[in-house]
Amino acid sequence: EQYQYEMMRAKLIGFLDTAGKVRREYPDTDTSEPARYARSIAAMQASDIPTALREIDSLLADEPENPYFWELKGQILFEGGRAADSVEPHRKSLEYKPGQPLLLINYARSLAARNEPGDTQAAEAALRDALIAEPDNAFAWQQLAIALEKQGRRPEAQLATAESAYAVGDLERANIFAHRAREGLERNTVDYRR
Repeated sequence: EQYQYEMMRAKLIGFLDTAGKVRREYPDTDTSEPARYARSIAAMQASDIPTALREIDSLLADEPENPYFWELKGQILFEGGRAADSVEPHRKSLEYKPGQPLLLINYARSLAARNEPGDTQAAEAALRDALIAEPDNAFAWQQLAIALEKQGRRPEAQLATAESAYAVGDLERANIFAHRAREGLERNTVDYRR
């Protein structure tokens, strides 16, 4: 429990505090896992991709089966403009923690951005799996809308956009996109009724 607490604290500090504060809290001389985790996140936030990758790779060398380290590596690569390279780390994260919604969503986002044959369909499948577990996840609905639009399925994409808006309480936008979706959806289907 202490280790989990320290890792969560490091994650929050890495994401929420300035790079300078992270360096003061976790100087380079501190080689603990929480310190390397916080420094990796802070480096990513500061767009210092080489440092972020060096820190996360050191963590993966110690814990190669940690899904959240793989997930962070994928995020670093994705946010560093290397979407194609981010797919494999995200796939590895799911290998070690199958079905976890956050990991599925990040994997899907990387697949959709890579856009190789079959990627968009695989992204859609991953997002639908994530939405089974978290049906109110606005970001997952938003990513599903993108995947559906890429497949030329605009009415379904509009429905997903409506769901995303509804999940964040934007009822006006949800209503607009739901009406747009109904115009293109086949009557008396599940999506049409939804």
